[in-house]
Amino acid sequence: MLDRLYGGKVRLQPEFLAPVSNRQIVQRMLANLKAIYLREETFLKAVSVVERMVILDPISAEEIRDRGLLYLKLERFPQAIDDLETYLRLAPDAADTDEIREQVVALKKGAARLH
Repeated sequence: MLDRLYGGKVRLQPEFLAPVSNRQIVQRMLANLKAIYLREETFLKAVSVVERMVILDPISAEEIRDRGLLYLKLERFPQAIDDLETYLRLAPDAADTDEIREQVVALKKGAARLH
């Protein structure tokens, strides 16, 4: 199977056969579903999956960021702001913090205009 997938460039390693936990299996399945829903742009389903991923790993900065960005696409602005601010606290040195910070500022300005 490896030869077929990678044209003989990858050799079977013992760590490929290491046991995984039920949690790891569920996380992998959810990640696959998330990728499918994002590709199909079915954002409501994607946010549902990411919410479950955050339940499994409540301090996963990347999943919290992704959920915030999905909330943004779904126009759930207060939830988007909360998640994006949480992401910035959890991952202050991430490569995309400037972009996310700008997004939060823009969301807050938009919310202020509505009030």
